[in-house]
Amino acid sequence: LSDIRVEPARDQHMVFARGGPVWPDFDAQTSVRQCRAGKPVDRLPDTAPGDPVILDQPCVWGGQVFRHFGHFVAEFATRLLHSKVKRPHDLYLFQLPPGQELSYVPDFFWHVLAWYGIARDQVRFVTDRPYLVRELWVAPQAEQLPDIAPSAAYLDLLDDLGRLHGSAVAPSQVTYVSRSELHAGHGRQAGEGYLDSCLQKLGIHILHPERETLHRQIQVYASASTLVFSEGSALHGRQLIGRVPQKIQVFNRRKGKRTAQDILAPRCQSIGYTEAVTGELCVLMEDGRPRSQSGLGIFDLDAVFAAFRALGYDLSTVWSQTDYEQALEADLLAWAAFSFRPERNAPTDASLALLREQTASLGLQTFMQRIERIATGQISQNSVRQTRYQG
Repeated sequence: LSDIRVEPARDQHMVFARGGPVWPDFDAQTSVRQCRAGKPVDRLPDTAPGDPVILDQPCVWGGQVFRHFGHFVAEFATRLLHSKVKRPHDLYLFQLPPGQELSYVPDFFWHVLAWYGIARDQVRFVTDRPYLVRELWVAPQAEQLPDIAPSAAYLDLLDDLGRLHGSAVAPSQVTYVSRSELHAGHGRQAGEGYLDSCLQKLGIHILHPERETLHRQIQVYASASTLVFSEGSALHGRQLIGRVPQKIQVFNRRKGKRTAQDILAPRCQSIGYTEAVTGELCVLMEDGRPRSQSGLGIFDLDAVFAAFRALGYDLSTVWSQTDYEQALEADLLAWAAFSFRPERNAPTDASLALLREQTASLGLQTFMQRIERIATGQISQNSVRQTRYQG
């Protein structure tokens, strides 16, 4: 398209910022806009003051930079592979959220671009000034949350990309992708570090994505006959490659979720979901809604044991309930210290009332006295240290 004005972001609702290209006949467009489930979710950008910067060289619209790996890969990066194949040498434009500078750009952004073969010197960011782009190209999203699957042609491109990068890791039977080393407030399961240690004793490979380069993560995903994910962003890392003859099992931390099911199913032999928690603990946000994205899941051990038994592994042979409960306690108290930090502005009384209900329903009411002392400052939050099971 010719002479497209690209506006800086002015405001943001959840994941999506208002800004970017002002496409002709904007309301009638679909494929060039940001969509979910086939429907546009972006908004017509406001016109920024001042004269635009003119870009005479051909450009590609890359989309929005967002500091959440799963959303970036699943929502904004799905145009990039087609774009690189069709327009390998163009300049790639990306938008930063309102008021953000280059320091906002996360490392994983560059790693994802490198995977697709887009060099740093091909990238320009739209920050506080509008651009007028003489020639702007845009590819459709190759897949969309929650349920628009990739085409066979797109999977062919991903297969070719995987072969181009090659694989340098030994194949594994089962890999468990854990969230145990994430920060206490980033949505975890209590005691997952202890589960990791037991799985390792049974010969299961444990992957902590935050420890590894993106390339290494992808190599591990491509080498496993069975991938078991603790539900979270790492699932979307599997979107960076195509077909692998493997099974994928997801341990839900949010009951009933089927995250990425339709998107990942064409890439593997089968995908299944285990309701791996009995419930979760969470506090309230300032507006009174549960802060579930940073909740603490409590494992349904019967379901977890059954899932691994179905894969041929008997956790009961290496499991100590005493050690598990110690790990659960350490994670729970660390989560409480994080959740009631003063800067989080959680409504303390209402959050504690909710937690009394939750702990009672989960059989964890013996922890409430300590949670209340942490929340009200009677126990120093700095004195509560997140510990991991050392085995």
